[in-house]
Amino acid sequence: DHCHGPEGAGDGIVGAFFEGYDGPTPANLQESDLPPGEVYWVATNGLDNMPAFGRLLTEEERWAVVEYIRTLQ
Repeated sequence: DHCHGPEGAGDGIVGAFFEGYDGPTPANLQESDLPPGEVYWVATNGLDNMPAFGRLLTEEERWAVVEYIRTLQ
């Protein structure tokens, strides 16, 4: 919600901190074409400015995140 926004469009409040930044910004998850396994990997290990959630979420919870992202598309 904070990073990717309530609908996963990449427009969360954290995105304002990236205004004018030349690097990666929160992704629009509605337009993601990553396979489920890659989404799981990113949720686990992080990517660019996205933190890793592997220590914060169980394997089951990370797969639930993957499924939720699929519903946004």
